[in-house]
Amino acid sequence: MSFNIFTRVYRTEENYWTEALLKFLANTNSSAALARFFRKLGLLLRVGDWKDITFEMQLSKGDSVPDATIGNRNTEFMVHIESKKGLGFNARQAENHLLDLRGYAGRGTKALIVITDDAVAPPRFLDFAREHAHSKIQTVFASWHSIQRSVEALAATAKGDKVLRFLASRYSLFIKEEVMPERTEWDTSHISERCQDAARLRREVPVARFQFPVEGVGKRQTLY
Repeated sequence: MSFNIFTRVYRTEENYWTEALLKFLANTNSSAALARFFRKLGLLLRVGDWKDITFEMQLSKGDSVPDATIGNRNTEFMVHIESKKGLGFNARQAENHLLDLRGYAGRGTKALIVITDDAVAPPRFLDFAREHAHSKIQTVFASWHSIQRSVEALAATAKGDKVLRFLASRYSLFIKEEVMPERTEWDTSHISERCQDAARLRREVPVARFQFPVEGVGKRQTLY
C-alpha cells in the first residue's frame, strides 16, 4: 500500500483488518460519526459522550473472545465485532459472544456485528438470526465490501470535517488494497436465494430498539 496509516500489530489478516477499522473509528473523535457508521450497518443506538467510549481488541471473557469491542463506560451501548477472512459463519462462536453480551448488567443497547467475505448474509447466519429473533441483542451481518461502502458514505456526509474525510479515504483505500485482493471475485453462488432469505427475515423480524443494562468495558485504549 502506497501510504498506509494503519500500523499492524496482529499477524492474522482478519485481526489486522478489524484493528484498522477500530483505529479509523477511534480517531474520528466524533460520537456522531460513530453513530452514523453503526446506522449505515443497520444498528440504531445512542453512543453518548465521546470521552466515555472505549475501543478494544480481543477482549477475553470466558469462552467469548470477539475480534473487537466498542462500548460506553456509562453503559449506553456494547457492540462485539466478529470478523472472518473468507466465507462462512461460526454459529457456536457467535453464540458465545451473545452469552457474553447478556452478562453485562447495565442499561443500554447490545449488538453483535459479524463481518465476512460473503457478498450477502450466508444461510447459516440467517438461520442463527431467526433462532435469536426475539433476543434483546441485535445481530447484524456485514461484508468487508459493505464496510467500505459505509465508510465512504460517512465521508460523503462529513462536509467540513477534513480529518474524518482523510481517515475515511485512507481506510477505504486500505480495504481496496489489503482486503479486496484476497479474492479474484466475490462468491456469487446462491445470491438470489440468500437475498430472498434476507428479505423474508426483515419481514419476519422488524428492527427493534431495546434498552437494558450493561457494565463498563474496562480501560480505554488509545489507538493511533
